[in-house]
Amino acid sequence: MKKKVSGIISFIGAIVGLCFSLFWCFGSLSPSYTFMEFLFDDNGVLLVMGVLFSVSIMLYIIFTKLGDKHFLNLKKIDIENQILKKQIEQCELKNKLKE
Repeated sequence: MKKKVSGIISFIGAIVGLCFSLFWCFGSLSPSYTFMEFLFDDNGVLLVMGVLFSVSIMLYIIFTKLGDKHFLNLKKIDIENQILKKQIEQCELKNKLKE
């Protein structure tokens, strides 16, 4: 339960960080800026860093099912068990064919 709560809080924090970086950087734009001038300005660098950081946190939380690494290990074990079952079935079929 603690993992899910901390995962949800982290996900919401990443969304808030993404919104904050977008509004903060775009709020300081002047109408005479072009996109390339903005991107190579200090605010553009901060925007890119903020967006990448927030998106990477959100993707990590989504891919690990709210930060639960144990889930990934169980999935790997299930796949290995399926492979072993198929190998056992193959050996049994080979033994039947030899008889």
